[in-house]
Amino acid sequence: MQSIQADIFLPSPGLVMTVCLPFEIWWKILEYLPSDACVIRLRTVNRVFLEIARILLYRKLSINKYEGNRTKHLLQGINSLSLGHHVHSLHLQPWTVASTSHRRRLVRRVLSAFDNVYSFFDSHYAVRRVQALVEKRMHKQIQLVTDTVTKLEFVRECTIDWDIEKPHDAQLFTAFLNLLSISPFSQTITILTLKVPTDQLICLSPAHLPALEKLDIYLVTSTLSEKYIDGCLEHVIGFLNKHLQTLCSLSISSSDLSCNLNLSKFFHLLSVAYFPRLRSFALNIPYDGSHLPNATKGAKKLQSFILKHSQNLHHLKLSTSIRSIFIQSRSYNLLWIQRTLTSPHLAHAFNSLKSLELSFRCMESNVGPLLKFISSVAHQLESLSLIPGSLTPEDLGMVVDILAPAPASPSAASTSSLLHLNVGLLCLSPSTFDLLSSRLASLKSLAITFYDIKSSPHPEEDGRRFSLENLMYDSVSCLQKVSIWLFLLLPHL
Repeated sequence: MQSIQADIFLPSPGLVMTVCLPFEIWWKILEYLPSDACVIRLRTVNRVFLEIARILLYRKLSINKYEGNRTKHLLQGINSLSLGHHVHSLHLQPWTVASTSHRRRLVRRVLSAFDNVYSFFDSHYAVRRVQALVEKRMHKQIQLVTDTVTKLEFVRECTIDWDIEKPHDAQLFTAFLNLLSISPFSQTITILTLKVPTDQLICLSPAHLPALEKLDIYLVTSTLSEKYIDGCLEHVIGFLNKHLQTLCSLSISSSDLSCNLNLSKFFHLLSVAYFPRLRSFALNIPYDGSHLPNATKGAKKLQSFILKHSQNLHHLKLSTSIRSIFIQSRSYNLLWIQRTLTSPHLAHAFNSLKSLELSFRCMESNVGPLLKFISSVAHQLESLSLIPGSLTPEDLGMVVDILAPAPASPSAASTSSLLHLNVGLLCLSPSTFDLLSSRLASLKSLAITFYDIKSSPHPEEDGRRFSLENLMYDSVSCLQKVSIWLFLLLPHL
């Protein structure tokens, strides 16, 4: 965070002519400055620069650590100078007020001679005294943040998250989430992102955000019991039910560290409600599908929710993540994406779908359900993503045939409406670009991940490799005016 300094206006006679330009032009010019330090130096030129500098410096406020007087002066400065109306994006990330490594040093500093006497008769007195000091410091820090945030009136985007690998104080999470209920910006927030311990989600119950349009929730349940998790998620359902009429985008993600998470009941309760403005839905869970187990018909519950909103959805994303550690699961559901999409009711339900993202990793054993579903929406898709995965040349050919059936004559134009394509291939060859450029001529962007580069898509025909430099040059010549990003995946990934 930037430390705040007093905003002093120092007129410069040699630069008086700068005010002759419209405010919007100076805004655009100063927006290109490479760092906040440049903006800070320019704010003393004149009042126009001062106002622009304030907008640029304070439009995004991040409170993710407490650095003593530096943080204190920043927050107090925002209050005293009434700069809160410039803040449109707020990021809150709890920190640790006092770590264990600091405790011994704190003990030596706070204990007086009188305290030493008490410590002689009570061996735990020093620890309790330090804990009391930590609580006092935490209360002061929470109060300072609260005093600042409750004066922000025009926040449009709010993020409350944490680094899972770092310790945190639960009281800070509770205080930050409660700000959603008591702050003036609760009336203006349109985008809310939450990555908090699941047991803290109960703090959402009293919050009501009448302008909320986009909600992104990342679930981290750790070792909480399934029953307790379900109770916490019921509070999330209650929060979502308050925003039926405004929510346009919903994204749910779950951590691979969530041992006992079962989203079946969550989607069962969620499918009872109807979100008339929902245009985008995304779900990301570990690739083994254990958070949607077969035993509780997880995929069916998810399918019911998607089907209920299929008529209005413009964007659908079902993706997976790799587990960082192995967790013994009660029930795997590796085919959860297939089971979600293989429904006769879904075949022609997506009248408005424009963008589709599917993880191909879970479908490599059977691409039939994937191809059948894509074929039902291919005529209207503008964006398609099939990663991560490793499509064979044959698989890619079938996907292209669905997206753009072969024309009756070589001179016939392509019928595909696809503008953006992102695919993962087993191997990349020149014939790949021949196929895409001839059949998907309307593409504006193409992203490809691949494991190998060969002169022929069939290894038995030719095993020679191409240099990446030459291949990128050839790819550009094959697909003019198409941006291509080629990511070479390591074999062990």
